[in-house]
Amino acid sequence: MHHLYNDDAYVHKQYKKRLYSVKFGSWLSLGETVDGDEIKSKTKPYSVSLLQEYTNSHKIVYSSTDLELITEMERMTYTKTPTGEVVYRTLTPKGGKRGADHFTSAMLCAAVTYYLMVDGRLFKPIKPKLVSSRWVRG
Repeated sequence: MHHLYNDDAYVHKQYKKRLYSVKFGSWLSLGETVDGDEIKSKTKPYSVSLLQEYTNSHKIVYSSTDLELITEMERMTYTKTPTGEVVYRTLTPKGGKRGADHFTSAMLCAAVTYYLMVDGRLFKPIKPKLVSSRWVRG
């Protein structure tokens, strides 16, 4: 991202305004509790739930001609660690556990970025509500 944002060959494309990086191993801050404690969620499981929600509500419509994407998403599976953490993987066509998740990762990046920038509006400042004035007849 640093290279795309700052390199002389790309500065004129203004990628800082158009690209948002997603690191699946990190945590998303979703807000605070009443007590002021931060509400956090792992990025990848949260992005999977967002993609499921967008699919079920028909915000995302998949092409019936893109069989590679559909079959890759059908091969997505999850396991739980002994601590209860959910780990998602996309199996290869032969059942292996590595490398065959390019389309799935792109869809997850798109879903979480759309949520953060448009749907959830986590990065837009909250404007304080101003008191409105009115005339009172007396």
